[in-house]
Amino acid sequence: MNAAQANAISLPEIMKKLGYLPQKDRGWDSLFFSPFRDERTPSFHVNVADNIWYDFGEERGGDVVDFACAYLESRNLGHSVSEALSFLGNFDALSLPQRVFSVKSEGEEPALNVENVHSVRNLPLLRYLVHDRMIPLELVRKYLVEVEVHNRNTGKTFSLIGMKNADKGYELRSAFFKGCIGHKDVTVIRGAGYPPPEVHVFEGFMDMLSALADQEIDAFPGDMIVLHSLACLSKALPYVENYESYKRLYAWLDNDRAGEKGTQFLQRVAERQKHLEFCAMNNTYAPHKDVNEARVMRLGLPLLR
Repeated sequence: MNAAQANAISLPEIMKKLGYLPQKDRGWDSLFFSPFRDERTPSFHVNVADNIWYDFGEERGGDVVDFACAYLESRNLGHSVSEALSFLGNFDALSLPQRVFSVKSEGEEPALNVENVHSVRNLPLLRYLVHDRMIPLELVRKYLVEVEVHNRNTGKTFSLIGMKNADKGYELRSAFFKGCIGHKDVTVIRGAGYPPPEVHVFEGFMDMLSALADQEIDAFPGDMIVLHSLACLSKALPYVENYESYKRLYAWLDNDRAGEKGTQFLQRVAERQKHLEFCAMNNTYAPHKDVNEARVMRLGLPLLR
């Protein structure tokens, strides 16, 4: 990808794929929370017509390539133009993040809020996990929680399966729902070994739990990173790069076009580290889409997505 091709990528789409939704949208101009830092008042403007940006908090702006350089720099990653182009070149592999419920306009309260978090005890949720998804109960108890979410507009509270992410949000699931409350981010789970000899990257927590169940263990010797969305691939990099105790990187991404591109992205990351052997696990659950689907189909049960 060259600079002209990169600058043709829609900035609003890039922001969505990074998990940022507009706080104000006037058609030609969209206002976001800055992706470069935490802030309470949104100050990041995107001129939709010209596909350029300006961050009033940092008094800097530019085109798409300039954005990629600034974003990588904010993550303490290599941020040369060539590295920015490589980063942008992988954007067609990234799927849009799931709906982020806590995003709100300035001065407004979020419609949905976390009211309580505890161990999973809701019977329909347990049935979905243990019977429909074939996740052993001991793994449910170890890695997942039940999140009670209150809808301010309706006054009702409902329960969902949850896994907390690195930004203190929750990835949420049920038999009929998939989404996130809070900012989209990865979940990092430390392994049983110290120092950890390896790192396993999963697209979703169902796949992580299925891989553990298939091997009849409750933890890998190495660390586990759950992306929750391929849009969070870049957010996983700081946990992988320059971590010299890792000797192997295992990629457990989906057997589809996006998963293939994400796997290639992780392979390039491993190759840059020199000491890190790359292991793509796709063949272990092919021809099925992912680890959980392979487990459910192998056990002869219909899969509810």
